[in-house]
Amino acid sequence: GVAVNLELTSKFILDFIEIEITSGKNIGTKENPFLCEPLIINPMELKYENTTTPLGQEGNFIKVYYKRLDKVTPPAIGYAESGSLAIAFIIKESQKDEFEEYIHAIKTINLSSINWVSQFDEDIFGLCTGCWKSSCCRRACEYMMGNTNIANCTDSIIAYKPPYLPVFGRINLATFSDNTSLYNVSTYNAAALNFDPDKFAEAIRYMKDNLRNGLPVLIGTHYTNGISNPPNNSNRATRHFMVIVGMGMEGDKLYFRFYDPGRSVSNMFNATSPDNKLIINRQNSSIQGHYRNRTYTLTEIVKVN
Repeated sequence: GVAVNLELTSKFILDFIEIEITSGKNIGTKENPFLCEPLIINPMELKYENTTTPLGQEGNFIKVYYKRLDKVTPPAIGYAESGSLAIAFIIKESQKDEFEEYIHAIKTINLSSINWVSQFDEDIFGLCTGCWKSSCCRRACEYMMGNTNIANCTDSIIAYKPPYLPVFGRINLATFSDNTSLYNVSTYNAAALNFDPDKFAEAIRYMKDNLRNGLPVLIGTHYTNGISNPPNNSNRATRHFMVIVGMGMEGDKLYFRFYDPGRSVSNMFNATSPDNKLIINRQNSSIQGHYRNRTYTLTEIVKVN
């Protein structure tokens, strides 16, 4: 069947959906002529493929399905048991992520292979002086992501100028309207964030894809109530870097879990807590979380992998 402008929730209207239902190959016997091969649905393992734009529609569409439809055939007659069914949805590609969250098809991921480090760890970064004199969140994040050469600070050049990973692009989700002026603690705390809906969707897709491939994500964040001057990064709204190491669903909300390098060496529990979550808000295109009695907002993704 086909539907347009289908209101799934008060906040999510699906522009278009076409539903296909097929069953496994008929393996019926004389005693049970309607027996089909089982196609047990696993709702946590969706698959996707490109498909043609339906008649009367515009834009790019995808087919979302639980089983490979090219492996199934409908029964000639009669009925099929529910465990033998395969279901597919044809929807707009731009609504893929929101639809995925609506049907709770987000498999929880935690990258246990990522080892947290503190930017204040003297044993690792004690000789490094090129960022905030004795500590640097970006340096520590990249160390967590495998760039251990960044801590080779017996080399005076590396100590002063960190050899960051090559950057293949940035996704700036939240920025200040003035991204050229230098900010101090007062002007930074007073500046309002502007959110980009297009970059918001791109960021969610990028983080999902990376995590599903076992890759962490380097992010910049914003928070107010700081007591020191901000670093004035290329995205002026970015005050602190962290690493995304997981994702999952909390109720009907998608979240991304982070490790924070900005805690003391002895505070690993809080720096890596499962409660360290940035939750997406599709109404204002923001990704935010309450942490350390502040609101942290994801401002940018730095593509280094």
